[in-house]
Amino acid sequence: HRQGEKAAAVGFDWNNADEVMHKVDEELIELKDAIKTRNATSIQHELGDVLMALCSLGRHLSTPAESALREANERFHTRFVEMERIAASDRTRLGDLNAAQKEALWEQAKRRHKQ
Repeated sequence: HRQGEKAAAVGFDWNNADEVMHKVDEELIELKDAIKTRNATSIQHELGDVLMALCSLGRHLSTPAESALREANERFHTRFVEMERIAASDRTRLGDLNAAQKEALWEQAKRRHKQ
């Protein structure tokens, strides 16, 4: 975020969030291509570019990416703990459930903990 602010201060920036979204899309394509190569260095490089583009998007939307990520982590944690609680109340372990059952628990936890 701070690097983007510094660059923007000297005019090295996108004009609006739509332009940044285009860059995010471009970087995601490059990441997908890198994943196909299975080259760890390329994947890391492209993932970093995606993250940087997302930080720029957050800056353009007045939503700092770090804050958004912290909040998303907290929501995930709360919902995952709720999934574990629901499963335990049914005398079930999450690891014993299939993907559809886990998804159903996830949706139930989301309904219980809207944030």
